Amino acid sequence: FRVRAYNSVGNSGYSNVVSATTETDGGGGTEPGSEVSLLPVADAYVHGTYKDNNYGSDDRIHVRTIHCCDNWSRESFLRFDLSGQSGSIQKAELILYVVQSTDPVDHVVSFVSDDSWAEEGITWNNKPSASSGNLAQQLISGTGAVSFDITSKVQEQLGEGLSLKVNALKDVKPYIAYASKEHSNVSYRPVLKITYSEEPSTTPTTPEPTPEPTLAVKKLVLYN
Repeated sequence: FRVRAYNSVGNSGYSNVVSATTETDGGGGTEPGSEVSLLPVADAYVHGTYKDNNYGSDDRIHVRTIHCCDNWSRESFLRFDLSGQSGSIQKAELILYVVQSTDPVDHVVSFVSDDSWAEEGITWNNKPSASSGNLAQQLISGTGAVSFDITSKVQEQLGEGLSLKVNALKDVKPYIAYASKEHSNVSYRPVLKITYSEEPSTTPTTPEPTPEPTLAVKKLVLYN
């Protein structure tokens, strides 16, 4: 939405475009069929040459892989807060905007179980390890928005934090850069887009067994 305010002489202008997400009833749960776009609470890249440098305030996050050695390699990390999210997910996408590209190269997103890293503290030397196996893979060619489908992992992490690492499968020169959450163009910033299923998730229950009927004896008469 945008806000328009008038001064004392009647001049007016629109504010920058901003977005807002409202909480729904049900203890912070999410309405079935709704769509939520979350900005990262932290993002940064680390550099294999400058191993003690931190780049958390940069307006870009870089990706490059040098297989022979760490020098000039760069990996990007993002963390999202899913503590207010719940429900059955139809699709969840990490959407990044390429602002600098080179020859086509495959980028992969992997899960990071350690959420303790800090945007203003992460470096190559203290970066968290990613879990084995990739969540999603995408060919990067040219600039513009790209999406990685990470539905299953987001569903697992609902109600918690979600840390991700982005890196390249092969070397290209120079590095590829995505816009970070500090980028001046708000439409370029990273987003986790979650689309919830129309019907709320339900847990099947086992019906209680029906008790066998009992016969009540009101009067017993004995004959000799």
